[in-house]
Amino acid sequence: MANSEQGPVAVTVTDFNGDGIQDLAIVNQTSNTVTVLKGNGNGTFSEFPKSPITVGTTPVAIASGTLSASTGPALVVANQADGTISVLLGNGDGTFTYSAQTPIAVGTSPSAVAIGSFLEGSSGVAIADAGADAVSIFVDAGSGILVSAIEPAAGTNPVALLAGDFTSSTFPDIVVANNIPLVSGQVTDGLVTLLTSPTSLISNPAISQQPYPGSEYEDIGLKVKATPTLHPNKEVTLQLEFDIKALAGRASTEFR
Repeated sequence: MANSEQGPVAVTVTDFNGDGIQDLAIVNQTSNTVTVLKGNGNGTFSEFPKSPITVGTTPVAIASGTLSASTGPALVVANQADGTISVLLGNGDGTFTYSAQTPIAVGTSPSAVAIGSFLEGSSGVAIADAGADAVSIFVDAGSGILVSAIEPAAGTNPVALLAGDFTSSTFPDIVVANNIPLVSGQVTDGLVTLLTSPTSLISNPAISQQPYPGSEYEDIGLKVKATPTLHPNKEVTLQLEFDIKALAGRASTEFR
């Protein structure tokens, strides 16, 4: 790691350049950067070109995984001080490009992040928002665009999370670690909150809304048809037909 990078606090491991050897991406909280290291296959590492990468303020967590518009594995970094995430799309060679949205505003004090297939055929990102006691879930809309989808409650002070299949649900579950603040004179137990397939609420809404049955367009009101007739004595008569139509029925009247 470059000597100028300070305060490493989080790391993710994957093969960023497709050579079959695991690489590292390290969050440097003090420097507000991410250092990307190429695995040499013998326990040593060398820094990829264009590393380190600048992210948001006070980055605290990182995740790697598949996102649209990313040739290789992408990186998502949670920036705690400015309440954002930085999305870095992988180029497949150990270098990265900022997504068009970066930085993306999320909840208060994001503390953890995970990438997962939160909808069928689509990736997404889940962020633990410690200051909001919730998890923000964004779904991948394609072309590297993330769309805010749902924000379920996640216990008190969620500080870490993992996405996985814990209940054989259609979509991933999310496990959240709750670091409940200590209360003076009391013993406070830590808790783990399981959000069972939360994105099922997006694909299969618990409350279904039925469309109004048999709806159709109705043209209502007064319609007048006037037919003039010219007589030999130069008189003109009008034949008037009134068509009055309302929702309750229809009436037609003819006058001469």
